[in-house]
Amino acid sequence: MSELARRVAFAVAAIPVVIWVVWQGGLALAVLLAIAAGIGAWEFYRIAAAGGSGKPFVIAGVAASAAVPLLVHGAYAGLARVPISAVTLVILALLAASIWTRGVSGKPLSAVASTVFGVLYTGVTLSFGY
Repeated sequence: MSELARRVAFAVAAIPVVIWVVWQGGLALAVLLAIAAGIGAWEFYRIAAAGGSGKPFVIAGVAASAAVPLLVHGAYAGLARVPISAVTLVILALLAASIWTRGVSGKPLSAVASTVFGVLYTGVTLSFGY
């Protein structure tokens, strides 16, 4: 089976599921958006690393991107809110970890910048779909 045939078969099976999830909304939609954000972030970091813009923190970025739609769902459901100070502390911890593990000559600012941008580009953007 060719790659194109595989993609078409997946799309034929996935499109009704996606339409149903979007129609239902709620947690199912948040989970779907989280999966899409995680996959999109992984692809973004793969492209960023190949493009030479530093070596982003892939695991942390994919996890954060997938968490954003779920956190937005939690905020709308009244379950939890994430203060901006917590986001700032996570970014500072990521920068400290980058300097600690890669040193100053390992482009820590570039790695953190591409990681944070990947979360903003995939996770935050897709959370607007909720």
